[in-house]
Amino acid sequence: VTYLATLAKSVISLRSGLPEVISSHKTPKHVIYTPHKCNPISASEMMRNSSLNHYPMVDKNTVFEYNTDELSETQIIDEIMKGF
Repeated sequence: VTYLATLAKSVISLRSGLPEVISSHKTPKHVIYTPHKCNPISASEMMRNSSLNHYPMVDKNTVFEYNTDELSETQIIDEIMKGF
């Protein structure tokens, strides 16, 4: 996964663990936050508590985060497509 991420133009992922694995790579990362499935935690709270931007080794210029509480699926796709 890490090797493939280095070859990719960009990586799109739910906030599920994959972004941490590639967080120090320069590849642009589009991270989508959704409500937590097991706990009553909203996407907004997940993003506030679990943002990749909290990690010191992350290049904040390569992280783009989206919150499904604030943006529709279409809006998220439109935002991601602006980078291509």
